[in-house]
Amino acid sequence: MILDFRQSLARELLRRGVESRVISMTDERPLEVLVTHTREELQQALKNVKEPVPPDYGDAFLRVQEKWKHSLNCWSASPSIPGRVLSN
Repeated sequence: MILDFRQSLARELLRRGVESRVISMTDERPLEVLVTHTREELQQALKNVKEPVPPDYGDAFLRVQEKWKHSLNCWSASPSIPGRVLSN
């Protein structure tokens, strides 16, 4: 039970860490990549990462991608992704 809780907490913290780096109000490129690339393209890019990453790192990215692809449900007239996200 404690091990399950710790694993769940570790996955949630990893997801939050990935999401906090991807969803930025100062640089829309990371979010734009998640929104404009397919799941398969993202998986291929994650396979090519050479640096050491935490367990389930790729899965965390895919979960963030899935969440934000469906969370962007309206668009403002803003010329940049951060402005559009802020309008949601």
